[in-house]
Amino acid sequence: YQRRVHGVSLLPTEQTSTKWSHVSTDNLIMWAPANSHKIRSFSTTMNFLDVQLILMPTVLMGLVGMALTDLLSHVLGLSRTTYLLLPCLEGDPIVNVQNYLNQKHWRLGPRQIETITTALTEINVSSGCFKLWKIQLIKMIRGVRHFWCFHNSVYKHKFDLKFEDPSVQIRYIRGGKVRNLTSIWLSNINMAELVGWGLSRPYRTLLFWDALTVPQFSDSVIQNWVLCCGGHMRRIDTNSNRRMHPSAEYISDLRQLLCLSDQDPILDIPTCSTECKTCLLFSFHGKRKPPTSCFNCYQCVRNEIQQYSMEKLMMEIVDDCDTSYLNFTNRKPYRPMYRPSITENEDRCYPY
Repeated sequence: YQRRVHGVSLLPTEQTSTKWSHVSTDNLIMWAPANSHKIRSFSTTMNFLDVQLILMPTVLMGLVGMALTDLLSHVLGLSRTTYLLLPCLEGDPIVNVQNYLNQKHWRLGPRQIETITTALTEINVSSGCFKLWKIQLIKMIRGVRHFWCFHNSVYKHKFDLKFEDPSVQIRYIRGGKVRNLTSIWLSNINMAELVGWGLSRPYRTLLFWDALTVPQFSDSVIQNWVLCCGGHMRRIDTNSNRRMHPSAEYISDLRQLLCLSDQDPILDIPTCSTECKTCLLFSFHGKRKPPTSCFNCYQCVRNEIQQYSMEKLMMEIVDDCDTSYLNFTNRKPYRPMYRPSITENEDRCYPY
């Protein structure tokens, strides 16, 4: 259980609610509040969750401007199991979803969803009667991109992600090669999509120091990092033989990838300066394991951030932190840290 990652995206109206006084669970990551752009964009990514719980879809529909069938068409294919709380007057919540997808003919985004839907229980509260549904995904096909909202024509539709319980496969659009991922599939969130959705500065700071507990592998672009294993940043595609970077460059790169300022990292959490200074003196090169001081620094930063109030924890959210265009393989002069994904090409983020 502790190796799972739990993500929570609050409604905008709940972001500073006193019901969320603080978050002290190691493997719980608070995402930025949802909106239509993020939901539609996330449905075109490689991420595939184990379980998702949607507690207030009717409120969410009003806030993001999506009808129920539209909303469910985008989110049901993201998880093996979905728990959904709806007013009792609503019938089978997915009866119109596949017809909706058939009408859309999307290449990028959800195309096919087959489920087993079960009404679990009814809950009567002061605001009315609600029914809890369990929606078990049996089969799914989604056209997905390689990066969060990346508009380059080569990568706008790179794979088809296919799930037919329990098999997980990807099919490359170029050439049609099929790769079966079932035996190696590890539930995770790609960091490109997580920072694209939006994280607050405290969480981005925590993940920066977490990344320094991992050896440097080449090709350390944002899409080669995932969040997994109890809420930790870990590298994938570690077999590349591309150029390694000197420590100062590597540390600066990580901060850019997380849309953090280029200030002295010690200023992030001054109370942890002793261990963190020692960590930063390490030569992150040649796949060497970082010293104990980096692990101690991360623990110190985590302990400090866990004491934050919800208001402080969710401060300075960067939405659409899209650093997928940064190429650190052949270093160029300094560029702006990030660009917003929402541009005149915003529609290319969405199913089409």
